[in-house]
Amino acid sequence: MDLLMDAYRNGDYEGALRIIEGAKGKSFEESAYLYFRGAMLHHLGRLPEAEASLRKGIPSRNTGS
Repeated sequence: MDLLMDAYRNGDYEGALRIIEGAKGKSFEESAYLYFRGAMLHHLGRLPEAEASLRKGIPSRNTGS
């Protein structure tokens, strides 16, 4: 997490994205991975990918009768 935050603070969003991708399933819960991935993609201007990642991280709620 420290490496990710250092890259983010330095404006190295590509580097932060690489760190996130490398940590997928290891250091982060799925929802945290999707959030950070979406945030970095947003900073990089890759908006459709960012939106898709962020939407996947939103838990769905079944509103049965």
